[in-house]
Amino acid sequence: RVFLNRRRLEEARQLLQTSRVPLAEIARQTGFSDLPHFNRAFKAEFQTPPETYRRNLRQEISVI
Repeated sequence: RVFLNRRRLEEARQLLQTSRVPLAEIARQTGFSDLPHFNRAFKAEFQTPPETYRRNLRQEISVI
């Protein structure tokens, strides 16, 4: 189960990096039943909420 969750979260992270799909849709596409659960799991794995992760990526890109 841990492996599966990590795989799903890694897929979600890639979608955050490469698309503008809404967070709720990313959660659904990667197998999470609801957005709050996805947010908690993502933060536990990557130490930042998915919305913040995406926002930080955009800031890094705009600086380059």
